[in-house]
Parts: sequence; structure tokens; C-alpha cells
Amino acid sequence: MKKINKYDIGLIAVIIIVNLFIIYYNAKNMVYSDKNEALIYSKNELVGKYVLDMNYKNEFTITTNNGYNTIKIEEGKIWVTDTDCPDKYCQNQGKISGVGEVIVCLPNKLLIKIVGHENKDVDIIAH
Repeated sequence: MKKINKYDIGLIAVIIIVNLFIIYYNAKNMVYSDKNEALIYSKNELVGKYVLDMNYKNEFTITTNNGYNTIKIEEGKIWVTDTDCPDKYCQNQGKISGVGEVIVCLPNKLLIKIVGHENKDVDIIAH
């Protein structure tokens, strides 16, 4: 069995110091958003990504060959305010803001889905 000499101890100390520095640097530079985001897809292509901020107000229309949807973002929620699809289910789905909630307009091939962080306690070691 080999004895541990002073060089082995020095190497172990350097490895520990470097690892602690990396953990500290990553924790300092990681930016976590606690705000949910709305991803808007039209014909299976991402056409918009919006942070659902309480102060953010925006209204816009997405038009395709199939029709149009007018979307509004306000007070941390997103919803369809107007559409030309025949059943208007997407408009009747109301406002959404929670992770996993969706609005779908099949005739106009539109999907709005909320993504984000449900758990705000972040373990920097696990990331």
C-alpha cells in the first residue's frame, strides 16, 4: 500500500479549491426567472415567447391561411380576445397563467402554452 505524501495532499487541496470556486462562480452567475413564460406556436412553429410579467401589456394578432387569433397579455395572464374560427373555443378558454395550462385553436392551428418554474427553491448543486 502506497503512503500519501505531501504532493498528494496538495493535489487534493487544489482540486477541492477549484471545485469550490466553480460552485461559487456558477451560483453567482445563474439567473433564475420566477416569472412564467407563454410560448406561442402557429402551425407547430414557435412564433413568440413572452414573459408573463404583471406590468407587461401587449395585444397582437397572429394570421395564417386558416384564419387569425388576437392575443392579449396583461397582468400576468394571456388569452385570446378575438378569433375568426367557427367554434371560438380558444376565445372561451379564458385567461391562463399557470405552468402547464394551454389554449388551443385547432381550426387556426394555434397553441399557447405556459412554461416556467413551479418550484422556486433551486438547488445549485443539482443544476
